[in-house]
Amino acid sequence: MKVRIGGQLAILLGIPLALLVVITVTATLFFASVAAANQKQVETLKLRVHVHDIGAQIYSQRFWNRGYFLTGNRQNLATAAVFARKAKADLAYAADHAALVDGVEPAVATVIAQFDRVASHSKSLLAASIKRRQDVLDAYAGVHTPAADAVAATLRAQASDTDLLNRDVDALVR
Repeated sequence: MKVRIGGQLAILLGIPLALLVVITVTATLFFASVAAANQKQVETLKLRVHVHDIGAQIYSQRFWNRGYFLTGNRQNLATAAVFARKAKADLAYAADHAALVDGVEPAVATVIAQFDRVASHSKSLLAASIKRRQDVLDAYAGVHTPAADAVAATLRAQASDTDLLNRDVDALVR
């Protein structure tokens, strides 16, 4: 079977052109999938940064609250409130973006619940300190009075819940 010269030239030019089209489409699809994977990784890292910051914010809040409990300096309360707001902002970000990362929504919900427990303990300690700061000082000093024992129990519960929160934050960040 004879193929005319025009057909031969069409085949000769058509095969490389078809290969070029196939390579271009394949490269475009590959780069699109790489870009999507990169975007998912960026979202995951952003979420992890915000979740990791929650633990740091809570530690700082507890530090400044303790400073108020021990010294009575109200500036410590203002600083603690700043860290509490930052922790809440990080929690809100984590809650809003948890769906973007596969399988972390339940863990983020657990972290939020634990944060609420720790915040509740902080509010109780703050209320006790405003009511009668000596009871909080007695609890720190190990003096046993009914009021100081109640404050000490709240301190222990706060420390325990903070440890649980830190454990779950660390697990979520990994």
